[in-house]
Amino acid sequence: MRNILIEFSSAPGRTQGGLCVSENLTAAQFLDMLDVVFSSPGGFQTRFHDSMVPLEASNKSIAHGLCILNPNERGAQILTSDEPYYVRPLSVPDETERKTFRDQVRQRDGRCVITGQINLEAHNGILLRKDIHQLWDDYSIAVSPNDGYRIQGFLPGAWEYHGTVLDPVCRQPGNQLSVVDGLLQWHYEQAVLCNMRGDGGPSFEFDFPAGTDMMGGIRKDPAPGERMEAELFARYPKILDREIVESYNLQPAKQM
Repeated sequence: MRNILIEFSSAPGRTQGGLCVSENLTAAQFLDMLDVVFSSPGGFQTRFHDSMVPLEASNKSIAHGLCILNPNERGAQILTSDEPYYVRPLSVPDETERKTFRDQVRQRDGRCVITGQINLEAHNGILLRKDIHQLWDDYSIAVSPNDGYRIQGFLPGAWEYHGTVLDPVCRQPGNQLSVVDGLLQWHYEQAVLCNMRGDGGPSFEFDFPAGTDMMGGIRKDPAPGERMEAELFARYPKILDREIVESYNLQPAKQM
């Protein structure tokens, strides 16, 4: 259930988006998220429906409620980004060719870089505890490198981590194994698009214990086609990569 709703001043009563956020979401964080999803030629101002004072970037927590976006230029429209967000697959089983990378990440971090607990599960170049791993896959949690590597929580299950800082062990300057800021930023923007735009993205089931019908569970998801495509893409990367190379008449990258 969202506790912040978003409308355009030009279309009162029509919800354009929203968020389900923690009590400590700051004004600066909220405005940054809005800029990921919405735009206007001359920019736009943000205010809550019971106030005529535009919201300014600060570290103060914001109130929940109805938020109004108003373009700065007379007659200008506010546009909603059509940038797609990508359904994330379940974690694929360990593969031999990924072992070296996984071991390097484990050696670098040695613990979940969000909770600080000892952990050996490498995911996307950082170590994450199993439950945090699921929140990451479902876009319920993300890291904003432009906000001091603070954790952003988009659902109640992630609120306790909102505002905490990603462990520095995985982002040491000069370390060639440090996490890539661009990837963190991409995942953060994907999470914002998924959670803020329109009615929000579908929530998928990720907990499939051994012996359960994973295929049947995926079919019951809100977007089974997209989910299945993501799962197949993750499980057959070499086949798909070869088909993509052939379709574009490209040469595979040379092995170093």
